[in-house]
Amino acid sequence: MRVKNYKEAEALVKKYMSITLKDIEDAWSDPDYRRWRTAQQLTGFGAMGSCTLCKGVSKYREDPRCNECVYGVQTGCIKDENRVTWYYIFYANTPKEMLRAFRERGKHIAKILNKRRRTQINIEEM
Repeated sequence: MRVKNYKEAEALVKKYMSITLKDIEDAWSDPDYRRWRTAQQLTGFGAMGSCTLCKGVSKYREDPRCNECVYGVQTGCIKDENRVTWYYIFYANTPKEMLRAFRERGKHIAKILNKRRRTQINIEEM
């Protein structure tokens, strides 16, 4: 299946790489507040309804088509090698941890993008 959210993935990488510690500290709230909500507020992280990538593959329908996402499979964003950076964000305990997690997730998505593009080019040349 052809990837339909390259543009959104590129924008998300830029967002993960450009968020500052101050941005996170400003969004960081009550100590009892679930930390991933800060990530969701800043990047759309954590739910299909707010996820930048899910929105990119569901522009014209209600349900995202995960096989059209850069991750390639249903809930691929939290499976296998993608799980590690997802957990770093979800379980960040401080703004500094979240900033590091955002950077790691951004680098990880950039690698996936590069790999998917090379694969897609090879398939189209066949």
